[in-house]
Amino acid sequence: MSLAEPILRQFEQEAPVTRRVLERVPLEKGDWQPHPKSMALGRLASWLAGAPGWAAKNMHVESFDASAWEPLAVPATSAELLATFDAGASAALAELRKLDDTGASAPWSFRMGEKTLRWPGHAEAVKPLVADGSFTRTIRERCTADPPADLVVLLVRFAWNGRCERVTLVDRYDPATRLTAMSRTTALTTSVGAQLLAAGLKPAPGVQPLENVGRDERAFAFFRERLAARGVCLAWPPVPEI
Repeated sequence: MSLAEPILRQFEQEAPVTRRVLERVPLEKGDWQPHPKSMALGRLASWLAGAPGWAAKNMHVESFDASAWEPLAVPATSAELLATFDAGASAALAELRKLDDTGASAPWSFRMGEKTLRWPGHAEAVKPLVADGSFTRTIRERCTADPPADLVVLLVRFAWNGRCERVTLVDRYDPATRLTAMSRTTALTTSVGAQLLAAGLKPAPGVQPLENVGRDERAFAFFRERLAARGVCLAWPPVPEI
């Protein structure tokens, strides 16, 4: 298996999902922000739609200078937004299919003008900063809000025995536990995924999205049990928001 093949497979799985999300972005509310420090909805959608095209352009270069990057304008219509995404996704897939192991393992640097932000060996260089706590301290001082009153909205679709259901999941910061919505919906799930592997309940080889892992009844039960221990309970029918 080539180095690019797992990335290509995941891109082919995730691109249609991302497109469906972009289809539902209400651009008439493009200025909306869940928090003053958050990116506006329209700008975020524009960035997401342009990301595959950006990847395609930078896949075969030695470095990228973010100081010269010009963000895409927020499109006026959903048709424009989707056209940008479709063109970029098509280009990214074509470049990934051409990427051999030599190109995939070539050195690549991420720069901001004269500052190099990422380079070969970057992870090793950052380890001392993580070990003495300065890395985490700086991130907390500059990139977090107190309280971290975040909001997560997920559209979940599932099908079984010929039935199809659609549920909108809304989660908010919990001041009692100080757990953010992002922690419950992503960090806890990622942690349980690692525990699943450590327990020997290995899913099929390769990159597996959680919806595929959940088809294994043992894995699904494992996730439910471990998430419930942290106060995240899955119930059907869903409980209406109060």
